[in-house]
Amino acid sequence: MKKKNATNTDKKKHQSHLQVLEGGKKDSSQGAIFVEAEATNTRLMGVVGLHTHYLFGEDHVHQFFYFDAEEYGFDDYKGFATSSEKADSQEEAQVEAIKTQMFGALGGKWIDLTEEEALYLIGYYVAFNQENSIEFPDQVAEYLWLVEASQGVEEEEANGLMDKICVKLRSHYEIINYYLMRCCGQDLSAIRYLCTEEGMADVISPSSPATLFKNDITETEERHTYRAVSLVEVDDKYYNFVSIISVSKGKVTSARQISVLPISTWEASIILKKPEYVIHLENDEGKEEFHQLLDSIFPAFTQSTHSQGELYVIYSTDNSHVKKAHYRLDEDTISVVLATNSGEIIIEGQDPNSTAGTATALLVARELKGKAPYKTLGNYQFTDPIMGLFLDSDLDSFKTFLELVSGPEE
Repeated sequence: MKKKNATNTDKKKHQSHLQVLEGGKKDSSQGAIFVEAEATNTRLMGVVGLHTHYLFGEDHVHQFFYFDAEEYGFDDYKGFATSSEKADSQEEAQVEAIKTQMFGALGGKWIDLTEEEALYLIGYYVAFNQENSIEFPDQVAEYLWLVEASQGVEEEEANGLMDKICVKLRSHYEIINYYLMRCCGQDLSAIRYLCTEEGMADVISPSSPATLFKNDITETEERHTYRAVSLVEVDDKYYNFVSIISVSKGKVTSARQISVLPISTWEASIILKKPEYVIHLENDEGKEEFHQLLDSIFPAFTQSTHSQGELYVIYSTDNSHVKKAHYRLDEDTISVVLATNSGEIIIEGQDPNSTAGTATALLVARELKGKAPYKTLGNYQFTDPIMGLFLDSDLDSFKTFLELVSGPEE
């Protein structure tokens, strides 16, 4: 399942009005000198980040594209330009800041691309939007020249692109998990990449893009053949899919669905339920100061604003959870941190060590800045999703909320 873009909102499909000129690369990018391009190797998660760098006279132009292979296509864009006189570490820092903001949650590495590969990637997702009548991101005037340039690039010029933007698969478990994710996402190009020609199959075939929440893989008696039990959500309904999948030389060679069983939302919640660990701290820092502290520690997080304060979801810097025989979608999350408007920090996680590690990192970073450590208000374990309940409440203070909730274990 793809990771969510921090800036993504639910977009309604409607007719795009992007007009692409005929002519291709030479006419459209006149005066542009290609410097570099790079993309994330996260294609098998269903998303790809792209950064291009061109020189126009004395101006360095950096442009960033967020591509979604399942539903949203060319989904987000940012860009900036700086003069050659100012092209120094400040420019580099701005590039890294945008990459972290837009793509930090993807968990991938940046891989160098040729100009043709970058343009082909842009053209592919422009066509995706046009074919599916999906709105293009704002600031069209900034990136239209690249869209026009991409029209002159043939598929043959980007033959090795898929190998670059897909992570190198190291185990059969990883292959199967990615394969089932792409089946859920109705992502035929990625399914083809993961399967041999003879083994090409979609064992889930949802009516619309689905989410693979959990997948348990066990070996069968047949060599390199596995049984996968997958918890999948399709259009707000849950199903258990059972599949038999064979793997050889890094590809799925055969796959067949054995059964599919509808289950209730309550049953799905029981299957996914895990204890939640919470560390409650007192906070005397402002929003910007706390954000800077968090940014100095964690390279991958998203931020959202709620009535109670700022919510940060801290992610792992890789997708190693996909390598497990027992995969869970949420295991790429290290912890969730809420800095409330009432002067509290709530750190929540499903692993006690990761939750404690987040708290320790914040405490150490604060001490390194010469400040007194945060005061600890409590450590708790809950059986219910307490952070969600608090965010859905009308209360501003977590301390007050706890006084109304029974069941925490000190």
